[in-house]
Amino acid sequence: ATAAQVDDEKQQKQQQKQKQKNKDKDNEQTSKQDETKKQEKKQPSPISMRYEQLIGAAKEQHPANANRSAFPTFTGMWCQNGLVLLAGGGGKKGVGVDSGLAVCLANEQGKQLIELEPIGKVDSEDQLVYHISAHPTKNELSLSVGPFNYVFGVLSPTTHAKRVLVQKHVFKTDTDEDFPFQSFSRYDRRGMQLATGGQDKCLRVWSLITPTRPKLTQTLVGHKNCIIACDFSASGRILVSTALEKRAKVWETRTG
Repeated sequence: ATAAQVDDEKQQKQQQKQKQKNKDKDNEQTSKQDETKKQEKKQPSPISMRYEQLIGAAKEQHPANANRSAFPTFTGMWCQNGLVLLAGGGGKKGVGVDSGLAVCLANEQGKQLIELEPIGKVDSEDQLVYHISAHPTKNELSLSVGPFNYVFGVLSPTTHAKRVLVQKHVFKTDTDEDFPFQSFSRYDRRGMQLATGGQDKCLRVWSLITPTRPKLTQTLVGHKNCIIACDFSASGRILVSTALEKRAKVWETRTG
């Protein structure tokens, strides 16, 4: 072999060694990234940690007893006709403290509230009710129940009405693999749209034009952590959302 051929062979071997070295370095970096992702996935989210803390507190306050009707309250709302809604949960299956929505009638005397009289209850089993949103024009409520959204019609509280709340729709709104959880829902000003968001970092917009069932019109992706709140503009064309990554985003509801 000539000197030139020997030099070429040496150069090829050096190039192959360098390629293998670069490949090993890339594999090592990829392995580290995969391990980091696994560790991040194992770490509970702030929402799931808070949920576990609340369940722990519920267990301390209410020893396991499937017959109890009291539960930790996360949200409340004063409705028309003197109705007060209190919602929350303690994880009935694991703790024995109910989850659901309590419907109370506010007995008032002048400006003073005398008492809240329980007149109805929605049992959400193991899924806590985290948020309530009222329809702006109808006697209708949107409830955030675990990874689902429930829509209830509200009846007038009369002595003849056996049910104050009537379930109209239920649909899944959060698809997170580890901890699916809807943290809120929000109607627009006209009650034609409903926005939902939660643990899977997606903001979803549902059309309420068809009375039979809400229709998903937009899935807005961009947040890096659990979405905790949103609101529509007066026209319903713009949405602003906030998440646990300490950022707010502004969306166009028609185009995303």
